[in-house]
Amino acid sequence: MGYETVLYEKSKGIATVTFNRPDKLNALNDSMQEELMGIFEEVAKDDGVRVLVFTGKGRAFSAGADIGQRFLDPIEKSRKGEVNLALMHTFTRVGVPALKGIEKPILAMVNGTAVGFGCTLGLVCDIRIAAESARFGLGFVRLGVTPEFGSTYFLPRLVGLGNALELLFTGKIISAAEAKEMGMVNHVIPDGELASFTYDMAETIAQAPPLSIRMIKRGIYQGIDADLASQVLWEHLVFNTARQTEDHLEGVNAFLEKRHPEFKGK
Repeated sequence: MGYETVLYEKSKGIATVTFNRPDKLNALNDSMQEELMGIFEEVAKDDGVRVLVFTGKGRAFSAGADIGQRFLDPIEKSRKGEVNLALMHTFTRVGVPALKGIEKPILAMVNGTAVGFGCTLGLVCDIRIAAESARFGLGFVRLGVTPEFGSTYFLPRLVGLGNALELLFTGKIISAAEAKEMGMVNHVIPDGELASFTYDMAETIAQAPPLSIRMIKRGIYQGIDADLASQVLWEHLVFNTARQTEDHLEGVNAFLEKRHPEFKGK
C-alpha cells in the first residue's frame, strides 16, 4: 500500500515510518491520521516486521496537530468536508490501543521538534531516542484543550506525577537533556549519530527471538497494573512455553557452539 503523508520502508526486519510533511513540520492532519491507522494494522499483521521505528523528515519529528485544519472552526470545516471529526475521535480512541497492541518493539527516533502529537506518540512507543537538538512540549493548555493520544496515562508512568502535571499545566518546551533527566527519553545522541545509534539498537532487537521479545513486551506492560502473585504466575507459564520453542533450542545450541544464533520465530 502506498502512502503520501508518511514514508513506509522495511529492511532487515525493521519497519520505518517517516512523517513526511516537512513543509508543515510534519503536523498531523486527516490524511496522516488515516494512513497511520493503516500502518498500525499492517505492522501488527506482518511477521516480517520485528521492530518499528518512527521518525520525521526534515528538522522536526512532528510539531503536533495541523492547527489550521483541526482547531479553526472544525464543525464548519467538517460540513465542508475539510476535516473529518469522526476520524479525529477514532484516531485516539482506536489508534492508541492499536499502536500499543503491536507486540513488536516500537522505537521513536526523535530527530527534532516533538510537541503535541509529536510528543504524545513518542510516549506510546517503547523506547525514545532523541537528537541533542530535539525539543519536547505538551502545550495543549495553551490552546484551551486537553491532552490526548493516551498521554495522561503514559506520561506520569514515565516521568512521575509531579513532572507530568508541571509539563501539562505550563505547556512549557523542554530540551532533550531535560527530557532524559526526567525519564521521558532513554538516550540523547548527537544529531549526526542519531540514525546509526537507533538502527544499531533496532537491528540488535530484530535479531533476537521474536517470540521472546513479544512476551517480554507483553509482560512488562501488563505487569505495571498487575498484582505480584498474578504476574509471577504469568511469568512461570510463559517461561515454560518459551522453553518448548525452536528458538530456545537454537539459542542453547548457539551458546554451546560459540556461534551467533539465527532465530526464526518458531
